[in-house]
Amino acid sequence: MRSMTGQSQEDVVPLTVSADLHQSVKKLMAGNDRYLRKLAQGAQEKAQEGDLRRRLSTMGQSPWCIVVSCSDSRCPVERLFDASPGDLFVIRVAGNICGSPVGGVIGSAEYGVEHLKSPVLMVLGHTKCGAVSAAVRCTKDGINPGENLSRNLGIVVGNIQAPAAEALQTLDRPETPDQIEHAIKLNVLYSMEQLLQTSTVMQQAVRTDQLQIQGGIYDITTGKVTFLGKHPRQNEILANSNAAVIRTGLDAPMPAPEVLKRLQQGNARYVIGHVDNKLVNMKMRQSLVQQGQRPMAIILGCADSRIALDHVFDTNPGDLFVVRNAGSVCGATSGGLIGSMEYGVGHLKAQMLVVLGHTSCGAVAAAMDAHLAKERSGDDVPDGLKALLERLAVPVKMAAAQCSSNALADKVALAIELNVWHTIEQLLANSKVMRDAVAAGSLQIQGGIYDLESGKVTFMGEHAQQSNFLQCADEHPSAMDNQQNGWNKGDGVTKRPASRARIISVPTAVVPTNSQKPLWTVEKRQEEQGSYFSHLAACIDFQPSWYVNTKHGKQHIKEVILDQNNWIAGVTVALVSVPLSISLGIASGTTPMRGVATAVFGGLCAGLFGSSDYNIVGPAGALSGMMMSYVVKYGEDCLPWISLISSVICALCALLRLDAYMLLMPTSVFEGFTVGVALIIGLNQINFACGLIPGEKHSLFVMNIIESIKTLGETKPASLIVFLLSAPTLWFLMRKVPKIPWTVILPVVSIPLGVLCDEGVLGFDLLTLKSKYGVLKPELVVPLKPSATFIDLLIPSFSVAIVAVLETLISAKIAAGRVDRDFNITGEMRGLVIAHAVCGATGAMAPTGVFVRTSLNTSLGATHRFSQTLNAVVVALISLALMPLFSYLPQATIAAILVVAAIRMTPVKYMIKLWGEDKGSLALCLVTALICVGEDPVIGLAVGMMIALLAAAKKMMKAPFVDITNKLVEDNKSAYRVVIKGALTYVNAETFIKQARKLPNASEVTLDLLGVRQLDHDSISALGKVVGLWVKENEDCKVKIKGVGGKQYNQLTKFDWFTKAECENRVELA
Repeated sequence: MRSMTGQSQEDVVPLTVSADLHQSVKKLMAGNDRYLRKLAQGAQEKAQEGDLRRRLSTMGQSPWCIVVSCSDSRCPVERLFDASPGDLFVIRVAGNICGSPVGGVIGSAEYGVEHLKSPVLMVLGHTKCGAVSAAVRCTKDGINPGENLSRNLGIVVGNIQAPAAEALQTLDRPETPDQIEHAIKLNVLYSMEQLLQTSTVMQQAVRTDQLQIQGGIYDITTGKVTFLGKHPRQNEILANSNAAVIRTGLDAPMPAPEVLKRLQQGNARYVIGHVDNKLVNMKMRQSLVQQGQRPMAIILGCADSRIALDHVFDTNPGDLFVVRNAGSVCGATSGGLIGSMEYGVGHLKAQMLVVLGHTSCGAVAAAMDAHLAKERSGDDVPDGLKALLERLAVPVKMAAAQCSSNALADKVALAIELNVWHTIEQLLANSKVMRDAVAAGSLQIQGGIYDLESGKVTFMGEHAQQSNFLQCADEHPSAMDNQQNGWNKGDGVTKRPASRARIISVPTAVVPTNSQKPLWTVEKRQEEQGSYFSHLAACIDFQPSWYVNTKHGKQHIKEVILDQNNWIAGVTVALVSVPLSISLGIASGTTPMRGVATAVFGGLCAGLFGSSDYNIVGPAGALSGMMMSYVVKYGEDCLPWISLISSVICALCALLRLDAYMLLMPTSVFEGFTVGVALIIGLNQINFACGLIPGEKHSLFVMNIIESIKTLGETKPASLIVFLLSAPTLWFLMRKVPKIPWTVILPVVSIPLGVLCDEGVLGFDLLTLKSKYGVLKPELVVPLKPSATFIDLLIPSFSVAIVAVLETLISAKIAAGRVDRDFNITGEMRGLVIAHAVCGATGAMAPTGVFVRTSLNTSLGATHRFSQTLNAVVVALISLALMPLFSYLPQATIAAILVVAAIRMTPVKYMIKLWGEDKGSLALCLVTALICVGEDPVIGLAVGMMIALLAAAKKMMKAPFVDITNKLVEDNKSAYRVVIKGALTYVNAETFIKQARKLPNASEVTLDLLGVRQLDHDSISALGKVVGLWVKENEDCKVKIKGVGGKQYNQLTKFDWFTKAECENRVELA
C-alpha cells in the first residue's frame, strides 16, 4: 500500500519559520508561543473589549486563518493560538475529518476561502484523539464500523480507517501508543489530501497562491502545536485532482495499478457504508456530453439486480464502462459483448478490465442444479436453461467433478470462481484487440468475486496462464484471426464451428476456495479439433501443475519460486537466523546445533504446512527462559520429548478451538510476560559476558543468578571487554541503521578474534563456544535419549504449548496487519503442531513464531511462505557447511546479541504509556514480569490472567447495567420500567438484586430484557427472585416481561417463575 504521505514516520518533521511561509502561519506560531508563555506564568485568558465585539458585529469578519479541528473539548482552538474574536474561522468535527461525506465541513471551508478570503487553512489534529483511537482499534480487530456503530458515528470512524491501517502497517508492535500517535499524524495529512482532492475552490486557490493548506498537531498535555507544513505530495495531488471530480474524454487513460487502487478504495468505502456524496450537477453532465468519456475501467458483471456496480466501487458517472449479462459469461459467439469491450479498450483506452462474479449467483446455481439433475436421473435440461448451461458447462462440470464437498453451496461457490477464469480465457481466445492490448501492456484483465452479504470485492489477479495464450497468439496469428469471435467462414455462409475447444487452464480447486487449502490442480485438456486449439494444447503444459495463493493473487508455483522478493527475504532472514538460533539454543540450556535444528525443521514445517505467508517459526526468546529451567531440572535430553508432547497438546487446542480463548489476554499481562522473558534472557548472559564458569545449577532462575554473582571475582577481562564493546555498539547500530543485519555482521567480525585467541596469537583468555562445546559438529538430527517420565514433563509441555500458540498466532496476526493479508488460524495451528512433532522427532526443541524475523520477512517483500521454506533450507546449508567455524564465536558476542535482543523486546514505550494512563495495568504488567522471573514464566502468565479476570469481574459488578425509571399513576402508585443492558451473569446477579429489589408503591413493573446479551442460571434465578419480591411487597402489582429474544427464551422457559408469567400472558417476545 502506498503511503499517503509519501514519507516514513521519521520524514515528517516539525515546521520551522522560513521566508516562503505565509504570514498567517507565522501569526499562528507566534500566538501559540504566547499561549505557552501565559500557561507557564499562570496568566488568565485575555479580556475581550466591548468595542471589538461591536466592530465585528457591524463590519463583519475577516479571519486570517481557517482551522479545521477536532470536536474534542480539550482543544480550545482560539485559546491555544491566543487569538481574538474575528481572527480564526473555526470548523470542528470529530477526528478533524474532511472526507467528502462530510459536506458541511468542506462547504464551510470553501466559504472561508472564497468569501472570507482567508489565506491559510490549518488542519489541526491532537494527541490522544478518541476518534483516531477507535479507528485504530476497529482496524486492528477487523471490526466494520458501519455495522458495529451507529450509521453516522460509523462514517466518522470509517473516514479514519485508511490512515489507521497505514499506521498499523508502518508500526508492527501491538498496542503501542506509537501506532495511535502515528495514525493521528497520518489522519491530518489524509484530511489535507481530501481537501485538495475534492474541493475545486481550494484547488484553484492553492494553485494561484491565494491559499496555503497546512497541518498541525496539538499536544493536549503540553499545549504545544507541532506545525507539519504543507502536504508532502501536494503537487502530485493537485496534478491528479481532476480525476477525483469527474473523468471526461480530456483525461489521460488511467494506468491499471492506479485503477485497481481506486476500485479497492471505493469498494472499501462501500463496505463500511462510507460512500462519497455524488454531487453530480448540470455542469458535470455537460462536460461528459461535450468532452466525451474516458472510463478508468471496464467491468464485465452479472445482470443480477442485487449488484449496483457504480455503488459497489463508489464511482462517479464517467468512471466505469459496464457490460452485464446473466452469469457474466462470454463465449465464442458473444460478439455483442466482446465488441462492446473492444470499443472500451480500443476507442476509450481503458487499461483495466475486471471480470466480476459474485457469491450466490442464481445463474451458476441454476446451471449446477440442472447439471446434477441430469447426472442423477438423466433428465433433460429445461428449455429455458439450455443456452445458459451451455455457456456455463465447463466451469459447472469441473466444479461438480473436483469439489470434495457434497454440499451444493460449495460446488456452486467453486463454479462461480472457475467461471470468472473461464470468461477471461474466452476473452483472450476470441478477441485479438484485447490480446494485443494485454501483450502491449496497455490492458490488464483481472478476475474478482463480489460478496453479496459483506459487499466486499476480492480481486483475484490476472489469469495464471495468460502468458501462454499470448505466446500462442504470437506464434500462430492466422489461427487466432480465423477463430476471431468464434466464427468459421465458408461457402459464403457464416456457421458456428462443429467443435469448439473449452480451455480450462486456470487453477481449479480440489475443494471450495473458502477452505483456503493451498493445493491447486489443472485439468488435462481432452483432444479437440481446430487448428488454433490443437496448437494451444501443445503450447500449454497440461500436466498437473501447482497453483498457490500469494499476495498478488493465484500464481503458479514456478512464478513464486522465481520471485526475487522471496529469495531476498528468505536468504536475508536465514543469515539473521543462524547466529540467533545458535544464541537461543545456548540460552535454552542446550547445544547451539539444537537451536539451529529447531530453526531448520520448524521453518520447513511452517513453510510447507502453515497458513501465514510471512510468519517465521523457529527458536524464540519467549521459550528460552522456560527451556533453561526445564534443562536444569531434567537435563537437556528432555527438550525433544517436551516438543513431542506439546505437539499433541497444540493439536488438542486446535481441535477444541482453545486457541481462540488463549488470545483473550490483556495486553498488560502479555507485555508483562515479555518483560519477564527479556529479564531472564538478559540476566542469563552474565556468565558468557564475564567469561564465568558457574558451579551448581538450580531449577529456580533467581538462584542461578545468585550463583553467577558469587563467581564474579573470576571474571575474564577479555570476555568482559568484548561484551562491553559489542553490546552498546550493536544496540546503537540496530537502532540507527536498522536495514543492515548487524546480528550477522557482528559474529562475522568476532569469529576471527576467537580463532586468534584460540591459537594463542593474541595472548587473551577469551572463551568461545569451543571452550564449552568443543568443535561444533553439523548434526541436525540427534537420536532421542531417555529423560524424565511423561508425568514429569506433562506440565512443562503444557506450558510450552500455551506460549508457542500465543507467540505464533500473535506473530502471524502482526504480519497480517502489516501487509493487509489475512491468515487461517486453523492452518497456522496445523503448521505449529507438525513443527513441534518433527522437531521433537529429530531431537530439536519446541519452536514458535518469532516477531523480529517475521517483521524482517514482511519488510523485505516476501509474497508467499516459500520464503520461510527457503529460509530453513539456507539455514541448514550454512550450518552444515560452516558450523565448525562457529565454534570460534566468542561467548561474549553471544551474550551481546542476546542482551540487545532482550532490550529490544522490552516494551518500554508501552510501560511509559501505562504510567500516564493506567497505573493499575502497569502494576499488573510488573507483577506478571516479577512472577515470571522469580517463579516460572507460565505461572506468571496464569497469575496475571487470573488477576485480570478478577479485576474485570469487579468492574462488571460496579458497572451500571440496570436503568430504573418510574412515573406516577393513580393513588400515589408508580409504574416502573426496569431495563437491563449487557450481560447479567453470576458476577453481577447479586448486584442486580440489591439495585432492583425495592420498587416503592409499584402498581405495574415492566422488565425489559431486549438489551440483555447473556444470561446464566444464577442470573435467571435472580430475575425470578426479584420478580417475586416485587409482587410480594406491592399488592396487586402487575409484572410484564418484554423483549425476550430467542436464545434467552429457551433458557427462561426452563424456570417455573417464567412459565407461570407466560401462561398469564405477561411475556412479550422480541
